Amino acid sequence: MTLLNPKSLAFSAAFIPQFIGQGGGYVWQAGVLVITFSALATLNGLAFALGTDALRPFVHNMQPLRWVNRAGGGLLIASGIAGVFLKRPAV
Repeated sequence: MTLLNPKSLAFSAAFIPQFIGQGGGYVWQAGVLVITFSALATLNGLAFALGTDALRPFVHNMQPLRWVNRAGGGLLIASGIAGVFLKRPAV
């Protein structure tokens, strides 16, 4: 769960205070940010759940998955080769 994830807590502690103004009440502004973040996280989880449910017939058929794996592997190999041959100046 994201609520108990230490990385999520560290991110929230570092990122959210930047959006709290000094003119308004801290508790009210923090509450609005927490509610907004929670609502967006819930919608994100719901979208992933519905998306994976819609892809269930595709995942059960192994032939398309083989092509997806091959295409992904080919892209990784191509990006590795491109990284070797592309020269960029050091900053």
